[in-house]
Amino acid sequence: MILGIGTDLVSLKRIQRVLDLYDNRFIEKICHPDEISYLIQDISTSVIPALTAKQSSIRGDPIISWHSKHIRFLASSFAVKEALAKACGTGFSQGLWFSQICVSRREEGAPYLTTSGPFEQYLRTLKVSKTHVSVSYEKDFCHALVILEDR
Repeated sequence: MILGIGTDLVSLKRIQRVLDLYDNRFIEKICHPDEISYLIQDISTSVIPALTAKQSSIRGDPIISWHSKHIRFLASSFAVKEALAKACGTGFSQGLWFSQICVSRREEGAPYLTTSGPFEQYLRTLKVSKTHVSVSYEKDFCHALVILEDR
């Protein structure tokens, strides 16, 4: 049975503007530690300005230029998390926060999410047994859909 459906639409240009304005603070606010690790690893192997080996976190390490794939990664992560919060019917309240959700990709590229801490406990309370995630892009926008199922 479907417990909830959430959707979100994010402008890629808006994500770029937020990064330009808030730099790494935005990433620390919305990203799960595994997402930050992915960004650090991917940036360090890209042709764009790289983080040095001694930089173990994004905090305090300004990144001068963002590649479009990183903008898309952050936009999709943000949109999926917003869609999940909407599917739960809570938004981000009751101790639930962006960094408690990790958006990952299967080898084939399909997105999926995992949760930790209060968000994981909340989904158990709702008796969510399965989440379905879809992400699509159109020009300067990223759309995410999350469906929650019970047993």
